[in-house]
Amino acid sequence: MEWLSNFVDVLKIPLKILLLASCLFSGALTFLNKTILEKLGLFEWKTENRVIIGLIFVISTCLIIVYSVYYLKEKLSKLILKMTFKRKTMKKIF
Repeated sequence: MEWLSNFVDVLKIPLKILLLASCLFSGALTFLNKTILEKLGLFEWKTENRVIIGLIFVISTCLIIVYSVYYLKEKLSKLILKMTFKRKTMKKIF
């Protein structure tokens, strides 16, 4: 697995983009029709690696959700602080 981290370091791909790409790729492999996958030559590979593709899809989706919730939490906390900063300052002064 060390080769994977080296590969990502060489390409300089940000983690957010890599997560989204892996989620889209594994989701497409999971939900596309058999005829489309056969045209792409991926149907046999999909049937051999179903468990791995499913795990990649679930894990990457969960990580994207966690990143999104964390981002929203940070934005909301900054907004609330910005809205109440003057009021808190005035209360401390008086």
